[in-house]
Amino acid sequence: MPRPLRVLNLASTLSRYAEGLRLQEAVLQDRKQELVGDTLILLQHYPVFTLGKRGRTSDFKVPQEGGGQAVLLVV
Repeated sequence: MPRPLRVLNLASTLSRYAEGLRLQEAVLQDRKQELVGDTLILLQHYPVFTLGKRGRTSDFKVPQEGGGQAVLLVV
């Protein structure tokens, strides 16, 4: 008999990357302690740029068009 799967559908709104990661880690800890069953988390987060091992934030080229400033959140 298949085990039930809990689905957390949070995909209707954008979340911050760190918030989504915290949720996943919390569900993982609950799962390890057998407080919850298998869980599928559906979410969308704002765009993320990933730096490799040798990457630096100075590697990002930010256009200076229109006099505005681009904002990068570094996690």
